[in-house]
Amino acid sequence: RSPTRSRGRGRSSSGSPAPDYVSRGAHKLLGVHLLLCEPVTGEEAERMGLVSVCVDDDQVHERAMELAVRLASGAQEAIRLTKYALNNWLRLAGPSFDASLAMEFLGFTGPDVAEGVRALREKRPPAFG
Repeated sequence: RSPTRSRGRGRSSSGSPAPDYVSRGAHKLLGVHLLLCEPVTGEEAERMGLVSVCVDDDQVHERAMELAVRLASGAQEAIRLTKYALNNWLRLAGPSFDASLAMEFLGFTGPDVAEGVRALREKRPPAFG
């Protein structure tokens, strides 16, 4: 992600909840951004620990290839086991992901989503009730 480019419009600005971010542990880092749909730049995301590496757009391919070569030439079993350990939180968070998906589907059925979609189509700010 570019250091200066910000993420697109947040989901709650269109009336859709974002519980999946919360179940991923981002709630402590992104709380106010999620609630207010404030964009996050690449630099902010890196500072918050949401991304591992942040480079300018013209350096993305070069940096990705550099990292890929280093990973490919590293100790594969150690890398695989480290990745497994790093991703263990994901396996443990299964019930949270299930609950967040259910909340997201419930959120899609409410009047806020209809207003959010209308506002996007009419290119105006939403007027949530």
